[in-house]
Amino acid sequence: MHNDYQRHLPYLWAAPRFELSKFHAYARGQAANGHIDEYLGSFGLGPVDAAGGRVMADTTTLFVVEAYEFYINTGDLEFLHDLYPAVKSAMAWLVERAKGVGLPQHLVCTYDILALERYPTTTYNAMLHLLAMRAGAELAAAVGDADTGAAAGAAFTRGQAATEALLWNSSGAYLRAYSGAVHDAVMSDALYGQVIASHHGLGLLYNASALRAHLAAELRVTATPWGLTTLVGRRAKPAPPAFDSQDDAIWLQAAPDNSAAALRLAREAAGAGAPLAPAAVAAALEPARWQLANQRDRLADLWNYRGLNSGGAWGGPLSDPTQGGYPYLVRCGSTFAPALRACAPSHPAHRPCAQTDHYGFTMVDFYLLGALTGQRTNVAAGLLSFDPVYACPFSLPVLLQGVEGTLSCGADGAQHTLALAFGRLALPAGGVSVAGRACAAAVRLGPGESVTW
Repeated sequence: MHNDYQRHLPYLWAAPRFELSKFHAYARGQAANGHIDEYLGSFGLGPVDAAGGRVMADTTTLFVVEAYEFYINTGDLEFLHDLYPAVKSAMAWLVERAKGVGLPQHLVCTYDILALERYPTTTYNAMLHLLAMRAGAELAAAVGDADTGAAAGAAFTRGQAATEALLWNSSGAYLRAYSGAVHDAVMSDALYGQVIASHHGLGLLYNASALRAHLAAELRVTATPWGLTTLVGRRAKPAPPAFDSQDDAIWLQAAPDNSAAALRLAREAAGAGAPLAPAAVAAALEPARWQLANQRDRLADLWNYRGLNSGGAWGGPLSDPTQGGYPYLVRCGSTFAPALRACAPSHPAHRPCAQTDHYGFTMVDFYLLGALTGQRTNVAAGLLSFDPVYACPFSLPVLLQGVEGTLSCGADGAQHTLALAFGRLALPAGGVSVAGRACAAAVRLGPGESVTW
């Protein structure tokens, strides 16, 4: 579930029935207590289409979020009422898990090689919990479930307070990777939940100034020429050229999520309808550019993305090509090694090697498209709005469930055109807008059709 959500957007846009079938399968496999299991038959641990796996922080949360996503992309009340019992049960489990301190505790997540479950709370898990409470409250309101909505609202408020008390480092101006440790650490991609919340129009999960400060800390502490290393500050830096730690790897979800979050926060600071300065857009995109340039230009290997790249050894010059940015695939027991190093059969752990080529971390790049167009989709409410970071002229992608097209404007900015290439879109009068300027007519578009206002 957690890995599928990282790579699900292309399926949602181009083959939504495929994504929907998986979603229903996870619902059928829901545990009696409401938890959504990790997989549908995987890793040789069970039959195909049978749910199983670990109790995680980013399975049940993302199940709730995906239910919200399907609903706002379609307005399909039949779907919502069919799936809502599973959503309600999932919400009850999430609220219960957070009762102790206001946030879920000691839960593993997709960043499992970091063993974050050893710590009471983590920012990565906290953001996903807050996101699920927001999404669940919206779904509860849509079906008239006041009790679940109230519980979600109260859990969100408690979770925000707990994030402030347990995870905010005021002296360093960043959100701690985790609570309960002697030394604070900075984790890149800690704000993945905020990226998703912004994409779905669910607002800020924490205060904007703190989120900006945290993104700046990620760049200050974890940046390499090839992307963002995963975790810095858990241990002292070893003498160079030591590099064999999961903390030091570049997880390929971090840089694009940093860029997407920075774009959304920059848009919020500028205000609706105000194009961002080109330099501000370029600065926000810079972390994603480092990572893409490494894969595209340095490795010339765009079609061989892995879950991880090596972060490099400390102490050497960054111009040294041996420093990092190479595929980081092999795990022998608990030791991680760069791809070109053989998995030693004599390794003392004597466990099979696993690879990270099943991850879709880099596919969170797709959230950058919505961040650049400022797209907000809520077909359920009859709304599709855009607030691009660019001034006219532009031609930008429009992507929602089963629908693909473009939004364009000329140099004078006098008119905008929404054109469809794939799928069908029906919205009421005033339902489509750009920077607050709505199309007065109702929209009924199919492939090859357009509307201009």
